[in-house]
Amino acid sequence: MLTDQDATCPCCGKAGATLLSLAYDRPDPLPNDAPKHENWLLLQEDGDILTEDFCRMDTYRFVRCVLEIPLLGTTEHLVLGVWGTLSQTNFERYADTFDTGDQAALGNMSSWLSNAVPPGSTLPVAMTMVPRNERQRPQLMYADEEHPLFVAQRDGLSFDALTDLLRDFGHDLTAKTYLN
Repeated sequence: MLTDQDATCPCCGKAGATLLSLAYDRPDPLPNDAPKHENWLLLQEDGDILTEDFCRMDTYRFVRCVLEIPLLGTTEHLVLGVWGTLSQTNFERYADTFDTGDQAALGNMSSWLSNAVPPGSTLPVAMTMVPRNERQRPQLMYADEEHPLFVAQRDGLSFDALTDLLRDFGHDLTAKTYLN
């Protein structure tokens, strides 16, 4: 049901397996009307800027990441495209190595989740950013062992918990369209 290319989301009308890949287009603190630029402008422009992979706002530095949560009983993951913060120093290190595709050597870095997961939850949430090679987006891992999504990331998410989480994002998998 979750990866059926013929299924259609009853609330947004999108077809296919897109529900396993939800993404935020910007960090939550950034205004919704901020224009998106090409990555190369990050080095050319001063001030606030949003690109496909980076964001600079005031003294904050953000990187587009993935938050992966395994689904119990499957080899599938819920993949959320989210934004995480980095210190100025780590942000510059990450940006400097971005085009080389050799970022795993940077090692794990402290980060803060910059999107409310699920929507409406409280920010900030302490994370660990894990850079990956070959220009794969870095992975965010929950740092707080008491956080419910830390447990889900470690142990897996049940189907019921997945449907609840997706409902928080506005996708109701229990709707009749999915159950047929």
